[in-house]
Amino acid sequence: MSSPPGTPASLRVGWILALVALLALVAIPVAMNHAAQVAVARLRLDIGPAYDAAQSLYATLRDRRDARLLYRLTGDAQWREAYQEATRRAEGHLAGLVKSADALEPELRAQARRVEAAVTDLIAASPLPPPVPAPAPAGPAEQRAVARSRQAFAALETFIRQLERSRARVSARLGAIAAAETVVVLALGLLAIFVGAYIVDASRHLERDHEFETRRAERLARALAQADADRERTAALAALARATALALDPKEVAQTAIRHLEEHLNIKNVLVYAAAEGAHLQILAFDAPHPELFVQRWERIHWPTAELLVARAVRRGETVVAGRGDQGVPAASRQAMTALGVETLAAVPLYARGRLAGALVLLLPPEHVFTTAERELTEAMGRQVAVALENSRLLQEAEAEREKVRRAEAQREEFYREVVLAVTGGRLVLHERAELQPTCAENIAAVRDVRDIRAARVAVRERAIAMGLAPDRARDLELAVAEAAANAWKHAGGGSVCVCRTEEGVEAYVVDQGPGINPDDIARAAFEKGFSTAHTLGAGFTLMLSLTDRVHLVTDDHGTTVALEMRWQPLPQPEPWESWQAVNAP
Repeated sequence: MSSPPGTPASLRVGWILALVALLALVAIPVAMNHAAQVAVARLRLDIGPAYDAAQSLYATLRDRRDARLLYRLTGDAQWREAYQEATRRAEGHLAGLVKSADALEPELRAQARRVEAAVTDLIAASPLPPPVPAPAPAGPAEQRAVARSRQAFAALETFIRQLERSRARVSARLGAIAAAETVVVLALGLLAIFVGAYIVDASRHLERDHEFETRRAERLARALAQADADRERTAALAALARATALALDPKEVAQTAIRHLEEHLNIKNVLVYAAAEGAHLQILAFDAPHPELFVQRWERIHWPTAELLVARAVRRGETVVAGRGDQGVPAASRQAMTALGVETLAAVPLYARGRLAGALVLLLPPEHVFTTAERELTEAMGRQVAVALENSRLLQEAEAEREKVRRAEAQREEFYREVVLAVTGGRLVLHERAELQPTCAENIAAVRDVRDIRAARVAVRERAIAMGLAPDRARDLELAVAEAAANAWKHAGGGSVCVCRTEEGVEAYVVDQGPGINPDDIARAAFEKGFSTAHTLGAGFTLMLSLTDRVHLVTDDHGTTVALEMRWQPLPQPEPWESWQAVNAP
């Protein structure tokens, strides 16, 4: 449909107004969708502090529990101090968790209150017990403390899982909102193309004279030029985003930004500063004349007090562009510009997630005019560089934290192994899986139900006597294997048994593929008579230690291997507490 020739030009204005109205109708959903996206993103940010506080509280409560147990066993003052310090840190983490939970959803706030009650009850119900001179069964107070501990850890684990599920739901909602926004933007583009084509067709019939065609050609030329500029800008930003997304090192991010800025702005002399400790800006990379001047005078800038344009831009939080002869230019910046032979300096602060990430500095020669389009492109690139620098900083901090946790876990495991070895007088040896592998030619029994345990006992006794072990010691080995096989059947659903001959004697292996033994329960299972849980070897563990010369143990989430060593001649068998006293005697 088109208008006939000679239609008044006011009709064209009507078409334009109709287009504006249509664009406004489509823009409203876009704005609403963006507002929803911002709200959901804010909800996701609110989950982060609560999640960090919950994880820290969980780790601190574990440290407190370990220190309490070791103090009860050893009476060492350092464990009392560790217990008190862990209690103070737990109270601080709990306060942070409760405070951060105020911004969460009602369900998460309610769970946070349950965590607060459980942890508060745990702290109140588990004071530091007096050290005991020898292992003794836990009394009612100690049993209540263990129950409170389990309740507190269960509440914390439930809260952490709820936070993780909430974070996943928020991420899914963000994805859905982004997809909806993309669809709306595409619809807006298609509508604009359709209506624009219709207006162009109608205008062709409204204006026939040469003057109109000339003006129309000029408008089209400007539109094409703007489109080319926008396309180039979009391409430049996309290229920078791809390049910085792959750069993990801050210096690599800075060098990538310099290369793209110089390429798309057709300039030289670009500097990238990164935020450093103590409110300083530190040069990451630069491409500028006289590099020795920067290294000597402007490599590190205290931006809150420095009299430089880059410091002024960071303080204001906005781009500053100034010429060497402009009024108000700091003397230090004017001297730097004169020394470098530049006429104009542009400083762009880099902020990401409300945090200062650094600054961009462009040194422009006299013949270069810094246009509005170049400024917008520089600021857009600066936003991408800021995000990349912040991401690289967060990644480095996360890597450092993971390495710290890994080292702490390794030290804790090594310490635990040494303590168990010392307390048992060398009779209980904890191994890594690669350190303990059965050397038997074949399995002599498979334990699938309770009836298989007796068959395994008989096979072990007969094989051990055939290998040369004394009958009475073969009977002890038989009983120890029976205990290990019973535990494999009860807690892992079954396992296998094999017997090997060594130079020193006979070794019997009981192997299962169960969930493994809880490391925190190994010491109690070994030294506390009558102790048993669903994830330990139970009361039979102490029996195995008393019947054999040495017990070797490997346990993890891949299963448990128990190696029972019986030598030709028996080794002395001190009680665990006597071994502990002997090792720690002054």
